[in-house]
Amino acid sequence: MERETVCLTEFAGTGDLGNMSKVQMLLSLKKQRLTAEEIFALFEKTIAEYEEELSRLKEENKRLQKLLDAVLQPQLRIHRAALRKKKMATSSTPNCTTLTVWIIGDSYVRRGAQRATETIGSNLGLDLRVCWFSWGGLRWRGVLPFFSYSLRGIAVPDVLLIHCDLGDVPSVQLLNQMKEDLHQLHHRHPGMKIMLSQINQRRRWRAGANAVKIDKARKFVNSVMATFVHSLNGVIVDHSNIRHDSPGLFLRDRVHFTPRGNDIFLKSLANCLKDHLQRL
Repeated sequence: MERETVCLTEFAGTGDLGNMSKVQMLLSLKKQRLTAEEIFALFEKTIAEYEEELSRLKEENKRLQKLLDAVLQPQLRIHRAALRKKKMATSSTPNCTTLTVWIIGDSYVRRGAQRATETIGSNLGLDLRVCWFSWGGLRWRGVLPFFSYSLRGIAVPDVLLIHCDLGDVPSVQLLNQMKEDLHQLHHRHPGMKIMLSQINQRRRWRAGANAVKIDKARKFVNSVMATFVHSLNGVIVDHSNIRHDSPGLFLRDRVHFTPRGNDIFLKSLANCLKDHLQRL
């Protein structure tokens, strides 16, 4: 292996070794006419390192999956238990036509559900079975997996209402992904009414962001998605009555709603459900 040491030293002296991948290094060493045994030993060592890295990544993925399950499963078990309880309570009533509504979303939905329970009730004061599924920090790319995960072992709801913040300034790719996801939902569950809650204003966006630019993007996304949702015979929940300059609507973080702001948010959801579900 003396030849190998010499070659490595030569490469290190040129300053190229630190910038070379393992494959490039092996090919370069091969050009130095190492013996077959030396080359084979190098390949064995490299493959072993790759296998070790792959094993580490698999373990890391398992760890992250366990963390995700720890967050989702307890909450979903509660939701499923509540759904089964409601189903048992209504199954004995003949000709029961109470509709089931799922509201899925981020921290706005979680806080809205808490406020609804304290005030008008979790069913928003309507003759509906309303089930809330929330995950703080949920972004659009997680909506479809979250819905599918929540749906396991449970009947498809009559209505799916989604409220999800986009986080960053939306791109064309993100808009296309939103359309594709909603199209898949409509195709898989044609009997389910899709309702999309528009992105609401806020007094502060992420650190360093251009508030004017993001608000323009927010309006653009709302407009494009409204047209698309209507093409699926869906419904848009409008939040134009929530303005960033209205006093008393936002907490000190300038993002989440005060109790008053939540009341307006919930009223928009309830009014939209009441107006459009009477036609079902």
